[in-house]
Amino acid sequence: MSETTRSWLMRVLKVPPTPQPPGGAPDSLRIFRAARPFYRYKCFLWTARQLASAVGLCVGFIFVEMVLARLTYAPAAWVLRLVETFVWVAYFVQVPVTLAVLRLDFELRWYMVTDRSLRVREGILHLREKTMTFANIQEVAISQGPVQRMLGIADVRVRSAGGGSRGPAHESGGATESAHEAYFRGVSDAAAIRDVIRDRVRQYRDTGLGDPDAPAPAVLAPRVEAGSSPLDAAHVLLTEVRGLRQSLTPPRG
Repeated sequence: MSETTRSWLMRVLKVPPTPQPPGGAPDSLRIFRAARPFYRYKCFLWTARQLASAVGLCVGFIFVEMVLARLTYAPAAWVLRLVETFVWVAYFVQVPVTLAVLRLDFELRWYMVTDRSLRVREGILHLREKTMTFANIQEVAISQGPVQRMLGIADVRVRSAGGGSRGPAHESGGATESAHEAYFRGVSDAAAIRDVIRDRVRQYRDTGLGDPDAPAPAVLAPRVEAGSSPLDAAHVLLTEVRGLRQSLTPPRG
């Protein structure tokens, strides 16, 4: 695809060229892309759809010719010829356009990972972008169908906490994709991507938890004599709170 065609399509479809990296240290940013076999797989599906459409149009053309052979009303025959011509012209026009969109869809898939979160952007006609922080990620798994195994590619599925709502259909299956799932689709290094995300989730949570060897601060319960009235117990509690406040207040001067 030429640069002129690419620029024209991006301008018409209003596709932003590059997403902003998710939150995190700039030097921790890693960008992963879909593999070339994924593009060949998408081209195979595109070709199958185009052939099916051509067969359908040919069947329709035969049917129209049979109708025209028995039609004696000239204006109706003219309308059918016009519709038939329009359909064929539209078919041949959409072939290069949809192929260019397919190429652009492959090139503009972004899978970004930092030390704090990840961001996935995919789609051209329907742009989808998801950002997940490592604090909410619960599962990172690899899914791979028979065709994907033949091509040496796989999908990395990342699932976060929560669920229930559904988003767009999963491209490789037709199953509905949850709004709490993100896919690194058609990657050749799925195991490495999974390990990177798992390691960074672990580091992020270890950093947030602090030093696991540090002793927990002691919490002293108020000393209340047995048989004391509720008023006496409240007085003892107030005294303990005042003492705790004084111990936590830094000295002045």
